[in-house]
Amino acid sequence: MRRTASAQSSTVLGLEPKSANPPRRGGGPSTWTGLGAFLLSIWLVSLWGLIDPQVAGVLALEPRSVDGLVGVAGMAFVHASLEHLAVNTLPLAGLAVIIALRGGVQLALATVAISLIGGLLLWCFGRSGMHVGASGLVFGYLGFVLARGVSERRLSSFLLAIVAGVLYGGLLQGLLPSAMEISFEAHIAGFVAGCIAGWKLPAWQRRTRDLA
Repeated sequence: MRRTASAQSSTVLGLEPKSANPPRRGGGPSTWTGLGAFLLSIWLVSLWGLIDPQVAGVLALEPRSVDGLVGVAGMAFVHASLEHLAVNTLPLAGLAVIIALRGGVQLALATVAISLIGGLLLWCFGRSGMHVGASGLVFGYLGFVLARGVSERRLSSFLLAIVAGVLYGGLLQGLLPSAMEISFEAHIAGFVAGCIAGWKLPAWQRRTRDLA
């Protein structure tokens, strides 16, 4: 969303053989604890930002501004209003749960990749102003699940993509320009970043296991 100005060293010296067992699918307790903590942190920081506008100003993404680069990581943690926060939380939580069903590592990699790629795209090409909100991450999660459904060629991934499409496919209309205060560029940047992350995830996971 958009607001105007007046709003891993790892060592590769492993001597033990790698396990022949594939990584466990599905989120364990730590995955759900981490997800809950992530959502809670968004709420706490956003509420803080609503009380103290300077917090929102620091964490907002301002395109082509050096100071605005903080928003690449920070914009999802601040919102323009309580309604804005609530509206983003529901699809964010739902899509995060869908991704977490395939494991916490997948969710973490997706979140980092979407935030970095989407944030940098928005910083380069977004309209001037202060961009805030987790909607870019929401669209990134949606793009990620849909891309995994196509690229992974597993029934489980395909079914999860169908579920996401049925429940949240209507969000795709947000890729089109609408109200001036809505950052459709953040939606596009997030969705593109999610699709890239979805296609590249197997390579990233292999690299993570090689370094473990």
